[in-house]
Amino acid sequence: MTQEEKELLFKDLCGRFPYKVYAQIYGSYISAIESIDIDGFVTDFEGTQIEIENFKPYLFPMSSMTEEQKKEWQSLMISGPYGILYHTIYSFDYLYKNHIDFRGLIEKDLAIDATGKNIY
Repeated sequence: MTQEEKELLFKDLCGRFPYKVYAQIYGSYISAIESIDIDGFVTDFEGTQIEIENFKPYLFPMSSMTEEQKKEWQSLMISGPYGILYHTIYSFDYLYKNHIDFRGLIEKDLAIDATGKNIY
């Protein structure tokens, strides 16, 4: 994992921590991550530190959003001139809360596609 990929994953995870982060660590399923530190270590609910390279969150691709989810998400945006929708902090929170991959982590092999999986 490159430093750029680590930083991207770190930034994404920071926004997801207010919500339960579901992830695969060392190829095993884990349901809760307690924290992440600036040195790139994730701490699980038992206090075990895991290097970020061995951590992959379960996320849903943007393409898996239902029409209802899209409408709810768009209702959190601000409509600008010419009908352009602009994101708000609430629209990003919606994506984090619903485990939606808006940064392309799945395509970069930094996250696992949760479509069809029972991650809850």
